Amino acid sequence: PTIMKILILLVVLFAFLGCTDSTTGSKLMVSEPVDLDLTENNPEYLDKGSVTINGKLPLISKTSTLYELLGKPDSLVSPDFDFICVSYFDKDFKYGYFEKSQFEIYGDTSVAVSIDFLGKRLFELKTPKLALTKGTTLVELAKIFPNSVKEKFEINVSGIGKTIAVRIPISKEPADDSWLFLFLDGKLFRIDYYMPC
Repeated sequence: PTIMKILILLVVLFAFLGCTDSTTGSKLMVSEPVDLDLTENNPEYLDKGSVTINGKLPLISKTSTLYELLGKPDSLVSPDFDFICVSYFDKDFKYGYFEKSQFEIYGDTSVAVSIDFLGKRLFELKTPKLALTKGTTLVELAKIFPNSVKEKFEINVSGIGKTIAVRIPISKEPADDSWLFLFLDGKLFRIDYYMPC
């Protein structure tokens, strides 16, 4: 029993010392093992149906409800579809911009595809386990999604520069789409609903 207590203390000590917040590109060490098999053995995902904007608006909603919550968009732009490789419903739409946050507008339906936390509008993405704001840190995210955070990577964002990105699955079942959490100086500044071409 004494040896077992010592081993448990050592495991706890190493786990505590291993968790560090670093945005310099070095790995964020997390005490939990990495298992990228996203099945019932590792249900690390953020269900897209469980997320709301400011606790009221689902990611897919009526356009009128979006406008009631956020007001009219700053701009409504028809994209050049020759340069659009993918969209949520795979049909014509307009981009609605609320500062740098972006929604696909399909007539009476809207889909949030990018929420930017750096503007004057105060956005909060409510999830069952965490409220995501511009104050959310990598360390906080690692407590809920340790495997995803351990696999973080660096990307360049236009107008921002080098950022840390964390990809999180949108469902327990395998899917091509995912969330892309972007961090600058250790703080969350944008979340994209990522749809590969």
